[in-house]
Amino acid sequence: MTMLQIQTQAADILGQVNGQQLVQTAQALQLSPEQTFVILQNLAMFIVGIAIYSLVIFYFYRYIAKRDFLVLDLSRYEGKRFGLARMIIPSILYIVRYVLIVPVTIFASLLILSGLLLLLSRTTNVANVLLMSMAIIGAVRVTAYVNEDLSKDLAKLLPFALLGVFIIDATFFNPQAAIDALTTELGNIDLWVTLTYYFAFIVALEFAIRILHLIGSKLFFRQPETKIKNK
Repeated sequence: MTMLQIQTQAADILGQVNGQQLVQTAQALQLSPEQTFVILQNLAMFIVGIAIYSLVIFYFYRYIAKRDFLVLDLSRYEGKRFGLARMIIPSILYIVRYVLIVPVTIFASLLILSGLLLLLSRTTNVANVLLMSMAIIGAVRVTAYVNEDLSKDLAKLLPFALLGVFIIDATFFNPQAAIDALTTELGNIDLWVTLTYYFAFIVALEFAIRILHLIGSKLFFRQPETKIKNK
């Protein structure tokens, strides 16, 4: 038997062995329709969940990170025909805007952020989650009056960081523990007192930074007056 024949027979034997191994491996990996459905269902749930979470963070907190995310058109009250209403109505609308509408919107963002953080974090301490969420929202509103790009990045920083941790370690996601903790805390009067304080703080903070911004814009960013020469 020549060397070429020996090599040919050896190659045939190896080919048969590898073929059998491939068949056995394929049979071992073959999934039933039920197993395939479960895998695809879990994959679809993860895709939808991550997409919804990302869209909420991107669009909602991009909106909250704007300095003036609620603009009122007061031009309709301009003109002499309205008389006293020209002064009173815009003032009332301005107060309602910064005492009611803006704080309620920011407070809603606080609750949404707290819920998302409670779902994705390991801690089930609702008070600590509310504190961290309030700190983030407050910092976002303060930086919005300095630089809106910074405010937008800050608003997305922690939620997307938690999303990254969740993608790496899915055991972070424990919705049942979060629901149980929230259900328990809903009957705690201290939680409602804390939320009341946070709402009052949001009102005071928005007023304070708005006034400081107006003062700063008048003092440091005053537009130079143009002199008009009479011909």
